[in-house]
Amino acid sequence: MKISISLQLSLLFSLLLVVTINAQQDLEVTYMSQLLKALTPTPSGWSNNTHHCNWTGIGCDQSSQVVAIKLPSSSLTGTLPQNLYSLSSLTHLDLHNNSLTGPLPSMSALFALKTVYLGHNNFTSIPNHCFQLLTVMQTLNLSNNLKLMPWIFPKDLIDSKVMHTLDLEATNIIGSLPSDMFDWFPHLHTVFLSHNDITGTLPRSLENSVVRYLRLNNQGRTNGFEGTIEVISSMGFLSQAWLNNNAFTGPIPNLSNSTHLFDLQLHSNFLQGLVPPSLFSLSSLTNISLDSNNFQGPIPMFHKGVKATWKGNNFCSSNVGPCDPQVMVVLAIFAALGYPEFGYINNNDICNNGGLITCQKGKIVSVDFRGRQVSGTISPAFSNLTSLVNLTLADNNLTGSIPKNLATLPLLKFLDVSDNNLSGQVPKFPSKVNLITRGNAFQKLNVSRQGGGEDAAASRDGGPFKSKVFIALAITGMYVYPLYISILLCFRCNVAH
Repeated sequence: MKISISLQLSLLFSLLLVVTINAQQDLEVTYMSQLLKALTPTPSGWSNNTHHCNWTGIGCDQSSQVVAIKLPSSSLTGTLPQNLYSLSSLTHLDLHNNSLTGPLPSMSALFALKTVYLGHNNFTSIPNHCFQLLTVMQTLNLSNNLKLMPWIFPKDLIDSKVMHTLDLEATNIIGSLPSDMFDWFPHLHTVFLSHNDITGTLPRSLENSVVRYLRLNNQGRTNGFEGTIEVISSMGFLSQAWLNNNAFTGPIPNLSNSTHLFDLQLHSNFLQGLVPPSLFSLSSLTNISLDSNNFQGPIPMFHKGVKATWKGNNFCSSNVGPCDPQVMVVLAIFAALGYPEFGYINNNDICNNGGLITCQKGKIVSVDFRGRQVSGTISPAFSNLTSLVNLTLADNNLTGSIPKNLATLPLLKFLDVSDNNLSGQVPKFPSKVNLITRGNAFQKLNVSRQGGGEDAAASRDGGPFKSKVFIALAITGMYVYPLYISILLCFRCNVAH
């Protein structure tokens, strides 16, 4: 009897499948036997005389392939066998809160693996490409493995598109986070990376994420994260943010859209400026710490039920209440300059500011920020300093334009904005104002008559361009006019003859 080719192929495939399954089962038997020898004390019910699918904490499928190892808090010691890839059907691995040592076994290409709980152990290293091709990984928890060698955030996790929980707290991660890392995980809602040595700025990809619980606090031996925390204002799902004990600078952003935020920890940074009113109106907020920063302005007033702390800042008063109006004006000026290092106001006394601000009878009459290497823009708030006589902002990196309302200052006599990167139109100042604007990129056609001073004098006669044209015409006339007279006399002589 002849057997068709299709039947032959079917039989061959079935034979190969049986051989493959048997080979896989042999690999699993070998691995589980190695695991039995590696763990101390031997888990209850584990024995070479019993099939591993019947061991305590081991789950198998209908094909007797291992799908789960769950032995949390079992006082286990030892080193895990490195050929974990032998368990090709493994979906859940939970050995957290034991005392396991040695290198973490590679999980690469365990295509069925969904959850890993190996936190609170004593693993010493993580192999290269450990997390490659974990395409269905949902939860990875390695937290509190304090003996790990320093390692950087694993870029091979990019394959884990369905990850929703990532806990690598206290695992000795160093370096900065990839700027696009949160684009890798469109479903990630929990990120714990506290107590590491991570540096750099917050990844911009956070703003498009669905992260709810974000813990990045206490970045150990280094200063930790730096830069601003502006990105969290765009995190519409954010419920908890622990950013304390880092080196963040700048102001707290507008968080009026953070309607789910209940816990915000910002203490022990270098944050500046006013505590924004948007925080006071968040009905979801229940816990906030602002201690040990450089916040200024009035003491914040949160709604009833909010546990708030704010010791160790530079608020204008130790009591609840408004600040001196001039203090608030200068804080607005500092905000436009990016809160420079010299922008410190001693309590509620704006006139005691290291000589940069001069007062008479309690009113600001002079501001001198020359050569302070500040950037940012000139704040329109200067117009509220109605006693201001002299304003010097020269030799900095200021951008933007001169606010029009500066021309309305009633007592202003001197304004020097030279040698910056200012542009646009120059407002029309009264003639009494000595205005210096050189070394900028102002629109020349708009520099009409600009008060008094060296720039104004040129502007009054049409500016430098007109002066150069006049000189050129004068020089030309010196040569052309005598030639014209000679030709005219010669012509008359010819006519007379």
